[in-house]
Amino acid sequence: MRRAMALGCSLRPGAQAVRACASSLEASCFPEPCRAWLCPERAPRRGMPIVDQHYLNPFEKWLRYGRFPFHFLLHLALLFLVTTEATRYFQKDIRHVSRTMRHFRYLFVGDKYDDRTHAAELHSPKELQIAVDRTVGNHFSINHLSIVNYVLEDPELLYMRARWRDGNTATVVIERSHFMDNTTGGQNYLREEMPFLYSAKDLPRLESLRFQHNFQELGGYHGSCYYLWDLQTSFDGAEAGVFKLQLGGYARDCQTRAWHLAHLFNITIVSLSVISLGLLCRKLWRNWVTIGRL
Repeated sequence: MRRAMALGCSLRPGAQAVRACASSLEASCFPEPCRAWLCPERAPRRGMPIVDQHYLNPFEKWLRYGRFPFHFLLHLALLFLVTTEATRYFQKDIRHVSRTMRHFRYLFVGDKYDDRTHAAELHSPKELQIAVDRTVGNHFSINHLSIVNYVLEDPELLYMRARWRDGNTATVVIERSHFMDNTTGGQNYLREEMPFLYSAKDLPRLESLRFQHNFQELGGYHGSCYYLWDLQTSFDGAEAGVFKLQLGGYARDCQTRAWHLAHLFNITIVSLSVISLGLLCRKLWRNWVTIGRL
């Protein structure tokens, strides 16, 4: 400050002081022209008028009175940290659901799943029969095939809905005790309950099969419910000569009310962060324009 005054940079207000400072510094030892913020009009830190305290933005206070905008940078850091934490939480939730869906796809669809068509194509009655048998068996034996523990909504029954090309429908109830029987279970039991699946005459009339899988994923505190899964395995035979095996569904949180409040809290944080980011960008743009006018 003293050097600027010695070079002819007085405390005159406005652009005259800046031009005087620039001409003085250009003629001195500085090789480059001084910027407007090198020699702003400053007053003692404790001498800031009450009007300027309320109406000047943080950057204007910094330029005019030398008060560094610590509070502004603190709020900016808090905005970044809170937004990052909320985003990490949602990404963790999404990754868990995505990995679990891939695991279910491996159990109920198998290795023939195609990422481009989101289905596995079955071209022969034998492939269809094996796929149905695998779907039913993995449903009842899911805890023997998964690291995560699941609780079936109905551990003894599995409902299958069949639809024919003439519009008729039928519901087949598959019992776990009979299907898992070592002597008469599996394909023999399915042959009795779903004879149309093994009939060369009736199979071409079949349009679709749908299995409903409802169960809870355990993984919360003290082994409580973590997610509630509603899945549907469908065998779509609308196209001639092929059955498309697909898996669809969704997951819902089944935690306590506090868990749902935590979701609401994170959604609120993300919403406020977006609003704050918009206001921050507007503030920075106004400060940039203000600095350019000095």
